[in-house]
Amino acid sequence: MSPDHLVVRHFGRDVGTLTRTSGAALSFEYADSWLAREAAFALAASLPLTQGAHETSFFRNLLPEAGARDLIAGSAGISPENDFEFLRMFGADCAGSLEIMDPGEEPQAIAGPEFLLLTPEDGERLATKTGFAGLFLPGKRIRLSLAGAQNKLAVIETDDGLAVPLDGRPSTHILKLPNPDYKGLVENEALMLSLARSVELPVVGHEVVTLGETRLLLVARYDREVKDGQALRLHQQDLCQATGLPPDTKYESEGGPSLQTVFDLVREEVVDPLTAARTMLDWVVFNVLVHNADAHAKNVAILRTTEGHHELAPFYDLVCTGAYPFDHRMAMSVGGQSDPGAIDKNNWVRLASDIGIGKSLVLRTVEEMANRIPEALDEEMTRLQDRLGRIPRRQQLERTIKRRVRKTLELLG
Repeated sequence: MSPDHLVVRHFGRDVGTLTRTSGAALSFEYADSWLAREAAFALAASLPLTQGAHETSFFRNLLPEAGARDLIAGSAGISPENDFEFLRMFGADCAGSLEIMDPGEEPQAIAGPEFLLLTPEDGERLATKTGFAGLFLPGKRIRLSLAGAQNKLAVIETDDGLAVPLDGRPSTHILKLPNPDYKGLVENEALMLSLARSVELPVVGHEVVTLGETRLLLVARYDREVKDGQALRLHQQDLCQATGLPPDTKYESEGGPSLQTVFDLVREEVVDPLTAARTMLDWVVFNVLVHNADAHAKNVAILRTTEGHHELAPFYDLVCTGAYPFDHRMAMSVGGQSDPGAIDKNNWVRLASDIGIGKSLVLRTVEEMANRIPEALDEEMTRLQDRLGRIPRRQQLERTIKRRVRKTLELLG
């Protein structure tokens, strides 16, 4: 019988205990030894450093969602709704710095580089909707958990290629997999990340790689730092964790944070609130201009550096969703408007008031970025095509973004 509580550790030190309650909720309590440490920190803004049990959704936000969760649960032989068992099996390497494991279990020594090397044949399996779940079969010793609905793996780079670390050893990269239902999703995200970087947004390191005949997106983990050949985990909290909300309320229309809440929280948490707010404004404007309707609260995170400072994490999960038959409404409304094709000057002015930034700066940011994106898009598309060859849905991507830019400038005008 599995235990009714798990130990949460940071760099081998006990942070606290996670307990399953009679219902579906999880309860967390900081360890006295952690509270007594001078260097102790709260796991999230929603989990203050106080004694006693906290009923929390923080740990649910470390788990896969939707179809990815169902597939992994089926392979691992657990119920998809069982958050506690998911964390017990896969919480040894997840987002941030925490290791979650059974009482009495010791973290694996990082020095032993044991891993499962991915092969060209794995590439073929990873190109399907269900193939990746086979890696989570009992006995594979894979103990990693990545949040979100998209199929992905946590990996490391070795001299022989990409590999999945075993027994909870820290990963350094995320391998995002193609989705047969949404052709060209890997190339789409690679292009949007490169486009964002070209207009000076801080984004995660990334490249398109191939495994066999399959293209995949390799993303460097911002919550890992490699020193002397060892990967160190850095603590982070996404904005659902920071606000104490479960992952199924990451959209504003479903009870999730608004942009006003997001900006207020980021300012409160980070060491340089003025720069962070300006960077967040760039992120909002970029998402409207490239029609990324899936920019929700879990796609913004606050990172705790090795010096103990909080700063805005680089941006990730940038996709032109307008190129697919997704819900085209923005995950967080802009000045009260969720339709990216209807966000006008009045909405931008209202946003400026909501987020506490001058309206002239907001309007200037929209106009300047809108004027930069078309040329930058052509350049980044050419670079990507020169390297990869044919880009699926290229025309849809170009039409969607350039149409959105034109419409935004018209409505600004």
